[in-house]
Amino acid sequence: MIDAQASGDLPADEPTAAIARTLWASLHGLAVLGERGGLAKLALDDTPERLVDDLLALTLR
Repeated sequence: MIDAQASGDLPADEPTAAIARTLWASLHGLAVLGERGGLAKLALDDTPERLVDDLLALTLR
């Protein structure tokens, strides 16, 4: 995280713990929704890889 902040891939002005918590919660949420069929109900039924790629592309600079 610190290296990613230093390189500009993650916001340097945010606490590292906040970034880690946000990424973990987002990835965990995708996993739980995917396992329970919630992604399809929300019309987010793409491949897990695509959903993670989209999440990281939106999160990382």
